[in-house]
Amino acid sequence: MKRVRYLTFKVERKKIITPSPNALFVFSQLKAAFAPFKIYFKIVSDTPDEFEAITKEVIKVRKGSFTTTNTHISFLYITLYKDYVKLQFHPFHLDSSLVGLIPPELLRFKKYTNTFQFKTIDRQLLQYIDLLFRIGVESYKKQKFIIGIALDLPPLQ
Repeated sequence: MKRVRYLTFKVERKKIITPSPNALFVFSQLKAAFAPFKIYFKIVSDTPDEFEAITKEVIKVRKGSFTTTNTHISFLYITLYKDYVKLQFHPFHLDSSLVGLIPPELLRFKKYTNTFQFKTIDRQLLQYIDLLFRIGVESYKKQKFIIGIALDLPPLQ
């Protein structure tokens, strides 16, 4: 049996003391926005303060000249902090051309290459986040990280 590793981009973080009610609401809304896409991914972590989704398929990743590693590819990582929620969206690491497809309304929440930080959330913002998730799923499908699943996504509202 081959050894399988997870290719994730997690960063160490401090222990959460007590999140604000607003941050809890944003965290629950982001998880709910991802719900239609769960069929494409494997949920690795679903705790009260973090949520991580990776590809179901094991992908061969080349390391160096001769070695390959069997791994899953991380899609997103949502972390609850005291006053905000951080969404790490990993398709940007694998395809930098996707950054140009970010809706302008989301750019003010973008902090790093693949990170968004939200203190509040509304219906309009959730629609842009849904669009972001769709772009990521399409990108992973093109790169063959999602195999054998028809992309029957619900229509945009």
